[in-house]
Parts: sequence; C-alpha cells; structure tokens
Amino acid sequence: MILVTLLNAPSNTWRYEHGRACGDMDLDYLTHCAQEAERGKFHAVFLADSLGIKDDGLDLQGTRKNGNAVSFEPMTALSAIAVKTSNIGLIGTVSMTYSEPFNVARQIASLDHISGGRAGWNAITSGTTAEAQNFNLQAQLSSEQRYSRAREHMDVVLRLWDSWDDDAFPRNKESGLYFDPEKAHRLNHSGEHFQVRGPLNLPRSVQGRPLVCQAGASDAGYEMAARWADIMYVKTPTIDIGKSFYNDIKGRLEKYGRRREELSLLPGLSVVVGETEEEANKKLGRVLASLEPEEALGYLSQKMGGYDLSGLELDAPIPADPEIDKAAARNRIYFERNGRRLTLREAMQSVVTMIGHLTLVGSPRQVADEMIRWVEEGAADGFALMPYYLPGGLTDFVDHVVPELQRRGFFHHDYAGKTLRENLGLARPESVFAAPAPSAA
Repeated sequence: MILVTLLNAPSNTWRYEHGRACGDMDLDYLTHCAQEAERGKFHAVFLADSLGIKDDGLDLQGTRKNGNAVSFEPMTALSAIAVKTSNIGLIGTVSMTYSEPFNVARQIASLDHISGGRAGWNAITSGTTAEAQNFNLQAQLSSEQRYSRAREHMDVVLRLWDSWDDDAFPRNKESGLYFDPEKAHRLNHSGEHFQVRGPLNLPRSVQGRPLVCQAGASDAGYEMAARWADIMYVKTPTIDIGKSFYNDIKGRLEKYGRRREELSLLPGLSVVVGETEEEANKKLGRVLASLEPEEALGYLSQKMGGYDLSGLELDAPIPADPEIDKAAARNRIYFERNGRRLTLREAMQSVVTMIGHLTLVGSPRQVADEMIRWVEEGAADGFALMPYYLPGGLTDFVDHVVPELQRRGFFHHDYAGKTLRENLGLARPESVFAAPAPSAA
C-alpha cells in the first residue's frame, strides 16, 4: 500500500502536554517529522496550506486558539526539508484560485530539481471568504468560476513542465551550445483566464514531471482528479463509503484514456496505537482533554458553512435533520458511524482532531488488520496519515504499525528508486510535445 503523511498537526494539539506549541513555525521540528516518515519508508510527506487565517464566521477572536493560524509557505519549507532528506517525496499545497500558472510551475519544478525528482503538487481551489479578501475580492468566487479557472490552470502548468525536451541542454563547452532552441516549446497559450507564452525557464524534471495530487470535495474536483491526478486524497470515514467512492472515481478514468492503476486513492487516516486497545484509548483521551467544547463547536460550525449547532445537546445523537445533513455533506462531514448517529461531542472531536477522517484506535495488529481490509476489499490504494498529534503520533505509527504491515507483506521494506514516481511504481510520463510514434501503416 502507499503511505504518505501530513506534516500539519491538528489545530488544538499545540496545547497538549506532548505537542509542540510552535510546530508549524519550527523548521527543525518539521524536518524531524519528515525524517521520521522517511525512517518508516513513507512514500511522501505533504504540507497543507491556506492563503489566509480561516476565520470565516468566527473572526480573529473566535480563532485565537487555533494552532494552525500561521504556517510556512509549503514550497519554501519543503525546499529546506529536501536537503535534509534523501528518498521521501515532498508534496506541497498550492491554490489554483489565487496564483498564476507560470509561477506555480516554476515553484514546484524548482523543488523537484532541488530534491532530485521528489516533488509533488497538491492542486486545490480556495473556497473561503477570508482567502478571497486577501486577493482583491469581497467574497469567494463561485465553485463554477473556481473550477473553470482551475482546469485551464492545470493544463497550462502541465504543458509548461514539458517546455523542454529531455536532451535540450547539452551545455557543451566546446561548441558553446548551452541549450538547443529546436528542443524548446513555446505554449503561446491564450485562454479565458490566462495568457502564457512560455517556455518555462527550467529544464524538464528528472521524473518527467512532478506528481499531481488532488483533494477536491465536489464533482468538478472528482473530474479533475480522474483526468490529471496521480494521487487523490479522500475523506471516507467508513469502509462502505470508501468502496462506493473508490468505484465512482476509478470508473471515471476510462473516459480520459487512463487506466485504473494510474490514480491512487488515499483516504485520510488518523491512528492512535498502543500495546492494547485500552492503552490506545487512554492516549486519545489525553489529547482530547485539551479540546474545549466551545472551541470545537465553533470549528465544526465553521466547517459546515456557518450552520448554528449551539442549541444541540453535547452528548445526545445529532438529530437526523435534512438541513443539518445538507450543510455537513458540502464538506464531506459524516454523522453516521457503524450504524449509529454520532453525538455532537463525538462529531466535534472527530472534525477538529481527526479532521473527520477514518480513525483507528487499537493495537498494531488491530490497526494493520483494518488498513489491509480496506486495500483488499477495494476501498483504498493506501492512506494519507493524519497524525493525531506530532511528532508522537507519527513516531508511534513508524515504530509499531509499519513493522506489522511489512511483516505481513503489505508495505515495502525500502524505496524502489530515487524519484517519487519510481517509488510509487509510476511510469515516467511522455512529454505532451513528444512526436507521436509512427503508425503501423
């Protein structure tokens, strides 16, 4: 199975006794977490991002306890981490809503060259008002506008990455030929949202082009993943939801001329592991104790687009109200688990600490059993670990769950190559400008 891990800790865990109060702003700490993941032979680490403090509906006073309020720009941080790691992939989030394709292509290609072919792009659209107001807007763009821009943005970036043939830079001192202009490709792109001449002022990647990841939560996002992505991060907290979503997305690939194995689906996974299930639950309880109900309720309401949940009882099941479920569904929040309705307290804890993803609490064997079941039954190709706190949640997983998966033949013992694509078993992509092979005729 494929394993990647998030380097951003849950927003409340900076107050936990073993958490890091300035984790997202401590490069040595982030590098240590990446090195821990590399010790565990994870395929990649990734950094999430936001183009502003997420205070929609809460204002700064309401978000004052959010440990993710500030963070490094991902490509800058990952470039620093690249020089302290050797094999692990480095995936950073960059929004297509408030960026230019040329800048994005150059940023990520630079990371790719710095790291020797280990870069990936988590391509997202930005959907909060707080972000929009940092970019000359009063309100966020509609979903249709964001995805219209995103499709064109993605197409331009991919072609910019192929601006040069693989052998375009002879750097021949005798002839004085640094690059061969016949092997450069100008885009001369003129579209609805962008005009880009090209070529990109960087050679083609050692891995062909950086990895493309997608985490869209709408049908437009699913189509983008089916058309372009190598990895898709998904939120499927139960195996039944996982199987249904897996079959849906994989079934979309054929119309884009792609095989099912060309896109890997990685559900978000939060793991709390102990020698026994009882010990693991005690660990989780200590982290949840740092989460105040008022804070958690505000965050859950914000994730539901501002829906007011304040009148509900904390320890009673959330009412099966169509309006509540509609507000939750827009952000893929699920209030049904194992055939029962979550209480408001459980939902708050899940969304804040586990970001609403699949959560496994137990012994290494119990955790591995469930992870393997998801892969064997067609609900996942691997997982995106969302550590319940850092660095301890990641270290526990590396020390106890990874060896169990390896012992049972479900995870590799070492990296297959040097580039991210090699380690994922993905073929080096052909340039979009490559001459077509001659036909049999």
